[in-house]
Amino acid sequence: MKKYNELTRHEQEAYLMLPILTELKKLGGQSTTKDLKRSVVSNDSSIPENTLTDFKTSRKGSKYLPFNFSFNFAIANLILAEMLKRPKTGIVKLTEKGREFEGNGTELSEQVYKISVPLWKDKLAKGSCKCVDEPLASKV
Repeated sequence: MKKYNELTRHEQEAYLMLPILTELKKLGGQSTTKDLKRSVVSNDSSIPENTLTDFKTSRKGSKYLPFNFSFNFAIANLILAEMLKRPKTGIVKLTEKGREFEGNGTELSEQVYKISVPLWKDKLAKGSCKCVDEPLASKV
């Protein structure tokens, strides 16, 4: 398997789903997003320790943390697949479906994407989602 930093953003997102569920189970089923990120990175040997401090600079000069994109989309997809929910801002909580999942990372990502991808496409078609894959012509 490739190293975490060698994966595409989409592969990183798919990879993170299982560690997110695993860590939430260890943390009692609920956590702040901040604590969950730390826990996922510190307890997964495939993810480099500097992942939460390795800021990049965008073309426009803004600093950002690449890990946040993959992590946040993994969370969003798990929510769409009803494995997680957000009882309030900054908190993620396992649902019964998330608690009961016992497969591997590939099974999880396939199960999640089977549900979430059509929902993302529907949001995009309705114009309620400003996604990166949206054609530039629609923004002009």
